Amino acid sequence: MEGLIWVNNNLHSSSFLTALAKFLSFLGDAGIIWLTLSCILLCFKKTRRGAIAMLISLAIGHFLNDNVLKVIFQRTRPFDANPAFRDFLSSINYAIPGGYSFPSGHTFSSFNCAVILMLYNKKMGYLTLPLATMIGLSRIYLCVHYPTDVLAGAIIGSLVALSVYCLDKFILKKIAAYKRGKIRGIR
Repeated sequence: MEGLIWVNNNLHSSSFLTALAKFLSFLGDAGIIWLTLSCILLCFKKTRRGAIAMLISLAIGHFLNDNVLKVIFQRTRPFDANPAFRDFLSSINYAIPGGYSFPSGHTFSSFNCAVILMLYNKKMGYLTLPLATMIGLSRIYLCVHYPTDVLAGAIIGSLVALSVYCLDKFILKKIAAYKRGKIRGIR
């Protein structure tokens, strides 16, 4: 909480940082940037497999984050604990988010997709990992998440992405073995 109080007291007077945080947070709303990017990547054969993995990872991550983790932890948001944070959000005309705080869904989906992109296409990962980080930081700046919410979202989102990637590689290996005749199918 002390870190958020420091942010509120020292950084919220910057209209540039506030506008940037609102924009970055908007990009993470409902995973809009990641859904848009995955739809674009689906159009190209070279990036299609990564886009499919990204969509699968997003779906798994959304279910896990919103229907399991947030329900288990039920952590209230920082602006519920400190009225000054709610006042800040009102002063910048930012809609008060609903739901629980832990882990950050914006950060979860952002790291989930950025890590998938890194695993399938390093160049895209080098661009998207900094974006994912900035989206996570924007949630702290706006005082809608605690730093631990963002850290947990980044870690768990990355782990889900890594799991989907490993499962994809395992399935590809099995398909290749089947095609070589090492695994016999039922005919």
